[in-house]
Amino acid sequence: MTETKAPYVRLIRRSGGVVWKFDRKDHRSDLPAWMVEPWYSAEYVQALLASGLRKGQAARVIQELPYSLSRGILQYRLSQSFRASSHDARGAFDLVAERLDRRYGWVDLRRLNSESAEAMVQASRDAPAARWALRKVFAHAVGSGTIAENPLPRCPQGIQTRTRCERAPTVQWTEDDLRRFTSAVPEGQPERIALFLVIHRQCSRPELTKIGSERFRDAGALHPELLREIGPHLRKAQPLLRHPAGRQYTVHELGRHLRVATEKRGVPPIQCKSLSALHIERFTDLIASASRAQ
Repeated sequence: MTETKAPYVRLIRRSGGVVWKFDRKDHRSDLPAWMVEPWYSAEYVQALLASGLRKGQAARVIQELPYSLSRGILQYRLSQSFRASSHDARGAFDLVAERLDRRYGWVDLRRLNSESAEAMVQASRDAPAARWALRKVFAHAVGSGTIAENPLPRCPQGIQTRTRCERAPTVQWTEDDLRRFTSAVPEGQPERIALFLVIHRQCSRPELTKIGSERFRDAGALHPELLREIGPHLRKAQPLLRHPAGRQYTVHELGRHLRVATEKRGVPPIQCKSLSALHIERFTDLIASASRAQ
């Protein structure tokens, strides 16, 4: 049985689970099977561009997704609040919003929390301007019922580190943390594979214990960094993370193993919210590489 859920996407139900397929003209690829709505992903944007759509055409597809940041920006632009603002304010917003839309338009507003929203801000060229524009978009989304609360707190004075503020206390991994950890942990070790799966796929702890090679059928769509780390393991018909005893980890065992590994190297925990900044940067790389190929 197949169902159409978004432009060019089909859900194929099989006895072993579900597979999301992107299919347009001569381009076919798999989308993240672990996501309920995989069109809110950089892989979907990459597939749109790889299928021959131009950047503007792909942007319009993303803008039609009801919970995308791109849609949220458009709805704010159509609001009475935006029209009532000054000409200079509208011009300033449009300038910042265009950059945000181009880089993060595919992001699902419902999945944003204070850490990931702050990571988007800090990764922007002009962080104060990005925070100002995003807060307006989020506030309008709250008012329209699209999201329950504004994920971006008003905390410029409370920022303690590059991606940390009073209502977003999670310490983010930096590129220096990543280099220190990977230089100390050999390739193929469970904690190293888990790190890159969380960076690139935002896998939860239970997902990490079960995720296998079937989730990565289209290796060409993977970020080179992720492919380098998990490539040697993709031919194995078993979970990517294996306990030293040769069996699958339990959630508790994996959590304890990852905690010991990170504390030993003096880096933040391996979890989605502390790796959200690196996650967004890698997804942006994927979009940029697909755009350059056009």
